[in-house]
Amino acid sequence: MKNFLIAASVLISTIPAYSQSIYRPTTCNVYYNNRGRVFEGVDCKAWFSNSRLARVKVYLPHAGRYYDWSTKYSNVTPDSRWKECLRHTGTEGNQYQVCTQKSPKELGV
Repeated sequence: MKNFLIAASVLISTIPAYSQSIYRPTTCNVYYNNRGRVFEGVDCKAWFSNSRLARVKVYLPHAGRYYDWSTKYSNVTPDSRWKECLRHTGTEGNQYQVCTQKSPKELGV
């Protein structure tokens, strides 16, 4: 029984720890097809995981609605250069980049 308890405690201690998503209501800038910023300071809700933007629910004024993009989907990827940005690639290859106006550090993530 003692050996079982030791083995169980070793097994439990080796399970990797996953960080919880951290939610912040904030404002975002939206870029489209490398044309530069198309929307500035729009309402968004941001979820960070490991200090990187993992999900964003962003309001796009031209459509008049919110879009919910998460890295769980194959067409949404984290930006390799900026921790506060996500890229959404449409079926035709058009790309939106959404970035929180504040960095993860400024948002307390």
